[in-house]
Amino acid sequence: MGFSANCVPPHAWLANPEQRATEVHYNGIHLCWQRGKDTITQFSGHLIEQFADVADGFIVWYADPGLCICEQCVPYTPVMLDIKQTYEAIAGDRAQVHHCPWWIWHFEDGTHEPLPVTPNIRRDFLSSLPAGDWVPLYDQDPKSIDIARELVLEVLSFAFFLDPEGGNEAHNVLPRTRFGRIEEAVTGARERDLGLLAYRLTPYTQMAQDWLFFRRQLYPGISREQALEQLARFIGVGEQLVEALNLLDQWWEGRGIEALRSAAEIIRPMVAERPEYMTHLAAALEVLLMLAEVGSVNGWQVTDELVAKVQEYMEQTSTFTAFTHEQLWDMARARPFIRQRLEWWMGVLAAEMGGR
Repeated sequence: MGFSANCVPPHAWLANPEQRATEVHYNGIHLCWQRGKDTITQFSGHLIEQFADVADGFIVWYADPGLCICEQCVPYTPVMLDIKQTYEAIAGDRAQVHHCPWWIWHFEDGTHEPLPVTPNIRRDFLSSLPAGDWVPLYDQDPKSIDIARELVLEVLSFAFFLDPEGGNEAHNVLPRTRFGRIEEAVTGARERDLGLLAYRLTPYTQMAQDWLFFRRQLYPGISREQALEQLARFIGVGEQLVEALNLLDQWWEGRGIEALRSAAEIIRPMVAERPEYMTHLAAALEVLLMLAEVGSVNGWQVTDELVAKVQEYMEQTSTFTAFTHEQLWDMARARPFIRQRLEWWMGVLAAEMGGR
């Protein structure tokens, strides 16, 4: 069970303006640890107390989200160490507490203003962890990984290649495959003797890549085809799903629009077989196809005709209820709302496909 080191519920943030974190990059419901420790631990401490006897353990997430750079939190190393000791003391012998020192390298490289430069924060914090402990680290921070291994820590490479957030919903809703990148990342992690983590917010539309991500780590000898066949059996649909997913992957890799159309044709009838699994994938694929057919012709620009067509489709499916609920009665509100999201998604497609 993971939680941000200094997150509080909205009512606690609103009621304690003098304790609010002075943050960089992420403006969330977080308090300064130095000024709001007692308030923070009312909630995070309660979480540990409630779940310590049943959870496998806890992961405390540092710095992003929830970083504070007020005068009392600089330098940040003592703050991190106090957070660590506090949560370990609350858990006691009932559960392990692990630590994800996210953004820790930014304190040393001095390239992310206005973060205060804090020399040796990597080593000072990682050396506080017991030998043999495991620690999630950013996969593009090789110095932290090297220090952790020198200190005999087990490294979990926290890879963001699954793109959960980068363009608001842009990276969440579109049904992406990234099969080749997943296989490359898993192979690279295995060669470096690293575990591998990823981050996901939207499970249904991305189920295929998540499934491959885990299967290739659990069963190193399994092929892509075998993994996807297992997915089809798990869902309870025919193995035509494998063909559809491979066609979808081929389109993302630069094959023509016909590959995407064929993938959609295969998946449409599968909704009737297993609606609880296939509805969202099929719906997101239909929107992707609409975007691709227009974008590949007019240079990945959102048109009025596309907005109207997508809105009409969204009204017919439960997948996009959040996009259309209470907006449909007022066209003046609905169209700009949907257009903005289409522009996000088209921007992703332009970056991925525009040069091909």
